[in-house]
Order: sequence, then C-alpha cells, then structure tokens
Amino acid sequence: MSQRLSQRRQLCERIAAYLDSSGQPCEIVEDEEDGNLVLLQCPLAINLDVEDTSPEVTNFILNIIPLEDSFGDLYARLVIFPFVDREGSQPSDALHQELARLNHDIPQLKFALDEEGDVELLVDIPAALLDEQNLQATLRTMVDYLNYYYEPLSSLVTPQTDSLAE
Repeated sequence: MSQRLSQRRQLCERIAAYLDSSGQPCEIVEDEEDGNLVLLQCPLAINLDVEDTSPEVTNFILNIIPLEDSFGDLYARLVIFPFVDREGSQPSDALHQELARLNHDIPQLKFALDEEGDVELLVDIPAALLDEQNLQATLRTMVDYLNYYYEPLSSLVTPQTDSLAE
C-alpha cells in the first residue's frame, strides 16, 4: 500500500473512530477495482426546523473524503448531500446567484452543485487540525446551516419543464 493511500486510510479510520464514539455509524467505502480509498460514508437523520410545521426528519448522507492538495497537505472534505435534492428540477438562475452570494459571505463552509444539479454543503478541514472536538463542532455548524438554509434554498429549485425533455 502506498504511503499516501495509507495516510488517507488512517485519516478515515481516525474520523470513523470519532464518529463511532458519538454513536454515529459510518462505513469506509473503497474503489473495488483498484483498491484506492474513496471515502467515509455516514447516514445522517436530521430534524429540520421548518417554519409553520413540526420538525421534519430528513435523511442526508455525510461523505468524508480524504484529499491532498498540490503541496502534499492532507485534508478531510466533509460533504452533506443532497443538501437540496433537485428531484427532477433544474437549478434556477436565482439558486446559482444565491449560492454565489452565500459562498462569498460565508467564510468556511461552501455550497456547491454536484454533477446532477443537487446542492451540497462542504467544508475542508486540515488533517493536522482534525480532532474529535473540531469534527463535532464542524458537524454542529453544518447542521445549523442545514436548518437555516434548507428551506430558502429548496424554494429556489424550479421544476423541470417537459419541453426540455422533448
């Protein structure tokens, strides 16, 4: 096993141990073809505080992806997806503009669109700074963002028209 792959695996195992100790199940997922570590995957059931209704339990996936930058520094990228599921809808221009505004205004966490057009929430944590306390604080912040931004961003996903499919 290469040293880089070993470091990425150790990072995933360390994060898995932190999450396991707090009762959060997770699984290390590997690419079966070449054995490269892909990610740590954790299901999240989050009570969203949606206005005018009782809290809605919504299921999300937390992927934790070990990344290495061009200087060789190792990071853990935490990604909650789908933050907003497009469910056959197209991301609107208003959604693109709002994500750009939020990413400008918010210092660490970022919103992104995945290849399917679903909104993701992500943050990169340097492996050297990652401990259980930092991980838990980051996850709490991500859940706070979910509660605060889920409904307004969901309202910006517009239905896909049938004329696009023809």
